[in-house]
Amino acid sequence: MELFEATIGPKRGTGKMPEHNYKNSEHMKRNWADPAYRARVLPSYQGKTFLSRGGNGQPTKPQLILADLTGLPMEYPIPTASVRDRFISLPHCYKVDLADPDAKLAIEVDGRTHDQPKWKFLDQRKTEVLNALGWTVVRFKNEEVLANPDAVVLEIEKLRKSKE
Repeated sequence: MELFEATIGPKRGTGKMPEHNYKNSEHMKRNWADPAYRARVLPSYQGKTFLSRGGNGQPTKPQLILADLTGLPMEYPIPTASVRDRFISLPHCYKVDLADPDAKLAIEVDGRTHDQPKWKFLDQRKTEVLNALGWTVVRFKNEEVLANPDAVVLEIEKLRKSKE
C-alpha cells in the first residue's frame, strides 16, 4: 500500500509559492483563545470532519433505499488510529455510507460531485486508508441505486458472501 504524501505547489495561476500570512495566523490564534468565540463557533463544527464525511451530512435517498433493503447500518464510523502513522493528516475516523462490520465491507453511494477531481482524490485516499485497515470498499453511483436497487443489493450480497 502506497503511503499518502501531501504535496505543496505554487499558488494557482502565479507560478509562485504563497507566503505565510502571519497576520491572519495571529488573528486566528487570538480568536480561538477567546472562550466566547469558541463557544459560538464550535457547535457548527460538530460531526463535520471534512475528510471523514462528504456531502451535506444527511443520508441521501439512495443510501436510505440500500439501508432498508440490506439492513446494514448507515454512517458507520471506522476508526483510523491503527494506521495513523502511515498517512498524513487523518481524521479520527472515516464514516462510510453503509457497512458490514463483520465482513469489513464498506459501501459508498456517490453522487455527481464525486466525479470532480477533488472528490476523486478524497475518495481514493479514503479507500487507501480503509484498505490499509483491512476493509473492502465498493462504490455505487446514486443513479445505479435509483435505477436498479435490486441489482445493487445482489452485488453487495455477493461481496458479503465472498468475504465469509
